[in-house]
Amino acid sequence: MTSESLAVRAKQLHVIRNRGLALQVCAPESWTEEEVNEATNSVHPTGIRSTWRVVDPMNGDARRVVCEEGCGRVHYVMVC
Repeated sequence: MTSESLAVRAKQLHVIRNRGLALQVCAPESWTEEEVNEATNSVHPTGIRSTWRVVDPMNGDARRVVCEEGCGRVHYVMVC
């Protein structure tokens, strides 16, 4: 992804919940997990060596959860 397209995509990402070493983000459903990872690290760098990445939620929920607002977006859990 080019830096220009990353900047545009970063504006479309919403951090919903920040729990220190875990985030919940809301992104357009058309994005790949790699695009979610790149945009999250652009918008909200960890400040440490590791970077944010999409993971399976520990409660057994699906990796991609459709946003309840019905706006063509999905939620992801991220850890660093």
